[in-house]
Amino acid sequence: YGDHRDLHLSIRRQRQMCIRDRAIAMKERNLVNLREIFQTRHLISLKAGEPHKALAFYRFFSRYRDSILRIGYERDLSNARRELAEARQTAVVQQEEAQAKVMEVRKERDRQWQYFLYMLGGFVILVFLLLLYRSRARARAAKLIIEKDHKLLELTSLRDRMFTVIAQDLRGPLSTYNNLTRSLAENLGNLSKQDVDGYLRNMHASSVELSRLFNNLLEWALVQTGSMPFSREVFSCKLIAMEVAEHVRPAALEKKLDLEFLIPDAQHAYADRTMIAIVLRNLLSNAIKFSPPGRSITVFSGRKQDLITLGVKDHGIGMKSDELQRILSSEQSAGGTAPSLPRGSGIGLQLCKELISKNGGNFYAESTPNEGSTFYFSLPENQLPLRI
Repeated sequence: YGDHRDLHLSIRRQRQMCIRDRAIAMKERNLVNLREIFQTRHLISLKAGEPHKALAFYRFFSRYRDSILRIGYERDLSNARRELAEARQTAVVQQEEAQAKVMEVRKERDRQWQYFLYMLGGFVILVFLLLLYRSRARARAAKLIIEKDHKLLELTSLRDRMFTVIAQDLRGPLSTYNNLTRSLAENLGNLSKQDVDGYLRNMHASSVELSRLFNNLLEWALVQTGSMPFSREVFSCKLIAMEVAEHVRPAALEKKLDLEFLIPDAQHAYADRTMIAIVLRNLLSNAIKFSPPGRSITVFSGRKQDLITLGVKDHGIGMKSDELQRILSSEQSAGGTAPSLPRGSGIGLQLCKELISKNGGNFYAESTPNEGSTFYFSLPENQLPLRI
C-alpha cells in the first residue's frame, strides 16, 4: 500500500509539472517541449494504468513530433531551395562574369586585329606611296631626259641651220664685198673718179645688205631660242609704217623709188610692236632691193571683221610660183622651229613668217615674174582671239 501511495504521489507530481511545463511551452509555442511533455504524459498514463489517456497523449506526441519533423523538413526544404537559388544566382553571376570575360577577350582580340589591320593598311599605303613616288620620280626623270634630249636636238638643229644660213646668205654679199674691195685696191691708180664713185656705192650697198643680214640672223636666232622679248599692245598701223619707212627711205631715194601709204589713220592692231616693225622693215627692204629705179612701193592695210591686214606691194622683178613656194615653205616642228633653209631662200622672209605666227596671224605672198610681188599678213585688231 505504501508503495502504491508513493507511486500515486509521484505520478501526481509529474502530472502537475507537465501541466506547468505545457502552459509555459504553449505560451512560448515551443513544439519541442510540447512533444516532450506529451511523451512524458504518455509514459505517466501508462504507469498510472490509464491507457485511454496514454493513447490520447501519444496522439498529441505524434502530432507534435510530425509537426516538428514537417517544420524541419520545410526548413530543410526552404534552406535547400534558398541554397539552390543562391547557387543558381551564383552560377548566373559566374556565367555573366564568364561571358563578360569572353566578351572582353573578344574585344581585345578584335582590337588587336584592328590594330594589326591598321598597321598592315598603313604599311601597304606607305609601300604604295613609296612605289608611286619612285614611279613618278622615274617618270619625271625620264621626261626630263627626253626634254633635255629634245632641247639638245633642237639646239643642234638650230646650230646646223644657222651654219647653213650663214654659209648660204652671207657667202654672196661677203664675196661681192671682197671682190669689190680687191678690185678697187688693184685698179685704184687706173680708175677715174666716176669709176671710184661706182665702186664705193656698190661697196656701201653690199655693206648695207651685210648689216641687214646680220640683223636678221640675230633676230631669227633670238626667235628660235625664245630669247626675244614678247609683249602685245594696241598700236597705230599707219604710225608704225611711217616710222619703219624713215629707216629705209635713204635706200629708196637712192633708187628714186616712191613710197606710198594707203593706211587709214584710225586703224589699229594688237601685237608686239617691235616684232611688227621688224617684219615691215624686212618687207620694205626686199621691195627696195628688187624694184627697178623709178618704180613705186605701196604700204597698205585693210580690215575685215576683227582682223587687220598689213602689206607691202612692189613692181619689181617678181618670182615664179615654185620659187615663191620654195622661199615660203616652212614645216613647223613641235618646238616651233623651221627646217633648214635652201640656198638663196633668204632668212628675212622666214623671220617674218615666224614673228607673224607668234603674234597670232598668218603670212601670205603673191608674185608674178616681171610684174612685182605682194607680201601681206593678218593681225588681230584687239585682244579678242584671232579668227583663222
